[in-house]
Amino acid sequence: MTIFPNHSELTEERKRLVQYMDKAMRRWRQGNPIPYLWGGQSWSKYKSKHHPGYYKNIQGVDCSGFVILGLIDVGILKVGYDTTAAGLRSRFQIVSSAEALPGDLVFFGSGKRISHVGMCYQPVGNGHWVMVEAGGGGSTCKTVEIAMSKNAYVRPAWTSRRSDIRGYGRIL
Repeated sequence: MTIFPNHSELTEERKRLVQYMDKAMRRWRQGNPIPYLWGGQSWSKYKSKHHPGYYKNIQGVDCSGFVILGLIDVGILKVGYDTTAAGLRSRFQIVSSAEALPGDLVFFGSGKRISHVGMCYQPVGNGHWVMVEAGGGGSTCKTVEIAMSKNAYVRPAWTSRRSDIRGYGRIL
């Protein structure tokens, strides 16, 4: 499990979200990353610990699909919940980057349009985060083969490298 300076202060739901992200990052480091698929919301025989018996046949995930599966797994969202990055933005309280905690959401877009979401994973200082995101594919990425050709996977990303952040969402 990833260790944070105030890890003992994290709620059980946040700790489970960190474990969810840890699992995805382990797959990425081992060279078996979860593919990005536009509209996808499942990954390799995903089984929710919070909802026993809930399985999906896994092909890949898009940005909101990855976030939604994590939030279902810890009981924040109900099984079957489906929305976009913009839909997630409207559901959660907005906080500053300095107030964000592991598991909180980070939203991206242009103007008022929200087009991408990731999950805060590890703080790196000055209000910046390593986040976990499903990215690199876009709306043309509809097969695993296309994802592989575009290097589009669930992966770590640094918020300090993005100029299109539109806010952070508090999950609890």
